[in-house]
Amino acid sequence: MATAGLGAAALLVAAGALPANAASTEGRQTFTYDNCFIDDEMGLVSCFEGSQRSIEVRTPSGVVIIQGESEFSDTTTHRGETTTSTGAHKFVSVFASYIDGLFFEANVIKLDGTSTTTFSDGTTCIFETDFLSGTEDLRYDHGTLTCTAP
Repeated sequence: MATAGLGAAALLVAAGALPANAASTEGRQTFTYDNCFIDDEMGLVSCFEGSQRSIEVRTPSGVVIIQGESEFSDTTTHRGETTTSTGAHKFVSVFASYIDGLFFEANVIKLDGTSTTTFSDGTTCIFETDFLSGTEDLRYDHGTLTCTAP
């Protein structure tokens, strides 16, 4: 039941409905990347870029709520065949304790988003995900993959 309550608190934070005195905001974070990997022997060039925006809120009780969104794109050419991918995801995580991305105790993790991949033959695949985990146990993981040939 505590998990459901914390999940509700995360939704209130997301909606901006939590009173100002309920938590201290650690601040907004933005992370961007833009990089290419080239392997001439394999005939491989992979360039990817993306960004993630998030906000971390620490409550007086020690609970940490992180909410954010990310976008990415990737173009890979291997021996003349090019594949492109794009995607966007949103996430909300509620932690009983959180030091960093390696040390945490999760109460609720929610992720949803869509990724689209287009292959050099014109085939396009769309992957949609809706994932919910409570107290570090998988509770709901729904993903669909739809591919369309040219």
